[in-house]
Amino acid sequence: MQTDMLNWLDSQQSTMESMLHEWCSINTGTENVEGLNTLRPLIIDAFKALNAHIDVLEPAKVEEVTNQGHVRQVPVGHNLRISKIREGKPKVMMIGHMDTVFDKDHEFQVLTTLDEERLQGPGVTDMKGGILVMLHALKAFEQSELANELSWEVFLNSDEETGSRGSMPEIIASAKQSDIGLGYEPCMPHGALAGQRKGSANYAVSVKGRAAHAGREFHKGRNAVAALCRFLNMLDDLNDVRNTITLNVAQIQGGGALNVVPPQAVGRFNIRVESLEDQKWFEDYIEQAINISNQQDGLSFELFGGFTRPPKIIDEKTKRLCDLVQSCGQELGIDITYEPTGGCCDGNNLVAAGLPTVDTLGVRGANIHSSDEFIWIKSLSERAKLSYLILRAFAQNPSIIAKA
Repeated sequence: MQTDMLNWLDSQQSTMESMLHEWCSINTGTENVEGLNTLRPLIIDAFKALNAHIDVLEPAKVEEVTNQGHVRQVPVGHNLRISKIREGKPKVMMIGHMDTVFDKDHEFQVLTTLDEERLQGPGVTDMKGGILVMLHALKAFEQSELANELSWEVFLNSDEETGSRGSMPEIIASAKQSDIGLGYEPCMPHGALAGQRKGSANYAVSVKGRAAHAGREFHKGRNAVAALCRFLNMLDDLNDVRNTITLNVAQIQGGGALNVVPPQAVGRFNIRVESLEDQKWFEDYIEQAINISNQQDGLSFELFGGFTRPPKIIDEKTKRLCDLVQSCGQELGIDITYEPTGGCCDGNNLVAAGLPTVDTLGVRGANIHSSDEFIWIKSLSERAKLSYLILRAFAQNPSIIAKA
């Protein structure tokens, strides 16, 4: 039966390629809700073959500060939960996302065949290819003699690329009802999987000062741009204070006419941390820094944002799941290795919620988040076979993850 299903997955390669072309021809930038609404029914139709329960979920409300210092509601698409629950059986949570980093006005919209082995296009690797890997691994598993031994859930969100702020409550709820997590972000270009991951936070600092004529009444003004620059320089200096963090000052917006003291400015930055201790240290630091800054005459500072990705730490249960994945790779002649990375994904949050997770079981490709993104097309069936074997192995011995 196992060999038959592996052969069946090989036979699905051309079908997977056709579906990838169709799905990636639809722009699903995170805020392109119309495009996400177009893709979602196609994914639902594809998963109907599994006779599973399908829920379309409302996103949580998401707000952020604009470059003018105002708060706006961020457009967020609906999420998908596709599940088959068998009473008393261990549950696998498989997670992926429908959105990409390429908005509807981005130049990168067309798929291009680079050669016989590579297809270039938006989302081919990150991560519509990964959704196809999930779908076909489950199709194979549901035909196997072990199908009744597992419950499973596929969770597909619409805002992973911006931190999963609108989907995180539902993700955590599902994680707490599952036994293992499998994530379908792409693996590294050379095939390695992600091990430990840094945590990540995006922040915005809004500064309000006081406008004045830059020549006649400069002394009456309070320069928001200058105050923001001093604040961000202080943050940038933290890179030399704590070597387990990286803080990237990314944007500064403010000011207008050159003869006006600027009354408003917004700065944005990202911080990556290696540990929960780093995260707590910075959260305490930034709170104190804002409080001190607000003591300046005529200036007010307001902080927006925070950590959406806690650090992903490899605990004992996650290590055993990593070992299980390696053994399944060996059956296919794939040498699975793990590497730490500064990148983040929903796998960070699954592990932080207590769920053992391997989160780079998607396709092989390269140049993600750029107009050169491509997939090694044969990795569709290759990685579907790997996930099929993982499901089989866990169904046969679910206690291997939880053992003391």
